[in-house]
Amino acid sequence: MSDAAVANRSKILCVLPSMNGGGAERVMLLLLAGLDSSKYQPVLVLFEKKGAYLEEIPADIQVHCLEKKTKLDVLRLPFRLARLIRQERPSVVLSFLWYANLINVLSSCVRLHSVPIIISVHNFLSASLTIQKYSEIKRFITRLLFSRANEVISVSRAASYDLASGFNIPKHKISVIYNGIDKAHIARRSGERPEQNYFDGEASVIVAVGRLSKQKGFDVLIRAFAEVRKKHMVKLLILGEGAERSRLESIAVELGVSGYVNMPGFVSNPYAYIKRSSLYVMSSNFEGFPVVLLEVMACGVPIISTACTSGPEEILENGVTGILVNVGNVGELSGSICNLLGDPVKAEQLALNAKRKVDDWTIEKMVENHERLISKYCA
Repeated sequence: MSDAAVANRSKILCVLPSMNGGGAERVMLLLLAGLDSSKYQPVLVLFEKKGAYLEEIPADIQVHCLEKKTKLDVLRLPFRLARLIRQERPSVVLSFLWYANLINVLSSCVRLHSVPIIISVHNFLSASLTIQKYSEIKRFITRLLFSRANEVISVSRAASYDLASGFNIPKHKISVIYNGIDKAHIARRSGERPEQNYFDGEASVIVAVGRLSKQKGFDVLIRAFAEVRKKHMVKLLILGEGAERSRLESIAVELGVSGYVNMPGFVSNPYAYIKRSSLYVMSSNFEGFPVVLLEVMACGVPIISTACTSGPEEILENGVTGILVNVGNVGELSGSICNLLGDPVKAEQLALNAKRKVDDWTIEKMVENHERLISKYCA
């Protein structure tokens, strides 16, 4: 690429709190790598330079850290971001996740720059804020400030309705952009050998992936698993880390299944485990748009998911590409697991249907939709 072509690219500041191993961070990585490099120059901005995905940032991406080290630094972040924006002179500032979205909006509110801002909400915000500390304060702040963004991205239709009705964001500012996946990357990584082998022996293995938090409903999954263990030789593997670890381990001990529940923490290649599992279960109380379901579909593994708010019902067709169950219903979840474990033909057909359907959510479509929105503000 010539120097003139490089100089004519539109610079996009992409803002995240960190590179912790969540779905939003994974989507950001795909976006950084996927944006048309002849038109756009993405620059990554982190509040803290930490997280499991740090090593996966593309080598040609410039990274700035705003150095959040103390609680007091939270008050300084909008000014630090505004200063960086004035230095970098981007066409657009795009942020993911509530915290980064807040700082992005505040940096504009302090009137230290006039660059258009786009915020991307990766959860069903009403439900997400309900289980957080200072939830009412955060709701008030969100209603007050988020509507000031030039554009708001929602990752599902249901979540977009929530933003409009619950947080006073004008409908004309909201765009639904579904997350996408890199099928080639998943196929390659799923063929690798798992770091730990949980798949020897005759027992079937149920896999679940996610942060160990109340949102993910792993307590319900473990209780359902305990019922399944009474009828089937099966193990449960939960990949992820979080504040609920001790509580979940206690539940497994209480139910007498601790020897069959494995929680190895965050793993760099979950696809190797998913691919070798008999069944994937998502037990979440709420989501935004769960990319993990798309990843499991690409791996060709049957899925049982809660019909939670929001996302699963926009991805899975009940009884065709997966099984949907009610949130928090231990009996329904355990019954559905037993049904699929006892009917491998049905399980295989669900997985096959889902693998065909997953082409609806490609990384190319996701990147194209982001580019279409960003281009409105690029000369």
